[in-house]
Amino acid sequence: MRKILSRFALVAALGVLPVGAVTVTATPAFAASCSGSSCSFLDPYQTGCSSGSYPVMTQYPSWGGEAQLWWSPACQTNWTVYYAPGTSGWTWSTGVGNNYGQWDYGPPYTGSLTGWTDQLYSPGPATMCVSRTPSGGGQTQWACWTQPR
Repeated sequence: MRKILSRFALVAALGVLPVGAVTVTATPAFAASCSGSSCSFLDPYQTGCSSGSYPVMTQYPSWGGEAQLWWSPACQTNWTVYYAPGTSGWTWSTGVGNNYGQWDYGPPYTGSLTGWTDQLYSPGPATMCVSRTPSGGGQTQWACWTQPR
């Protein structure tokens, strides 16, 4: 399954609806179907680990786009999300690594879409990577960043 969405479909906001003059009702959190290392190599959006998650690092590769390293406090996992720039002629890819030496790479994709990796259990600093390869073939360029300790 390809893990690609438009940027607007990926970003989910917490729904808050006023009821009466003082009362506010929030959307209930979705319980994750895994925790810790049992979440590694699983999709964070399908497991529910994305609920309550947030970006802990944002970087901008020299060729454009926006890379984010996401953290799930509930599942203790990280994953990489990359919002590719609107340039044609490139194939994009994402990667995430944990402090145990494990890596996960998302499937390659083209266009100005969003791609992400599966999640990895990562109680320590994590590394995110993004890459671009000319669509007709050629040398792949990588950009990687590691969380500070």
